[in-house]
Amino acid sequence: MKMLYKYPQHEFLIHGWWKENKKRSKHEPEFELMDTGIFNDDKYFDVFIEYAKQNVDDVLIAITVCNRGNEDADLNIIPTLWFATPGHGAMMMSVLHFLLHNLASSISHISN
Repeated sequence: MKMLYKYPQHEFLIHGWWKENKKRSKHEPEFELMDTGIFNDDKYFDVFIEYAKQNVDDVLIAITVCNRGNEDADLNIIPTLWFATPGHGAMMMSVLHFLLHNLASSISHISN
């Protein structure tokens, strides 16, 4: 499974977006992110998220980010993991501890 997110490099004030949508009636179209003009100068990141199953117990995740702007820009990525087996707290803490300690070695910095 592969997904693509378009993430703007400009500050996005979600409050203004919510406020505009709240003003609209159910007969008007939703005020979309594209309507804000935040992508007008083509400064955004393409963030590709790919999931694959190696076997019944392993899920592999690849995150690829492409800077579509014409200047270098920073983006902080914080992967979020969801576990389907609640109640195994000690095991989950061990897994999270392992992941957090090994995450830095699998991250690379790529600029334009």
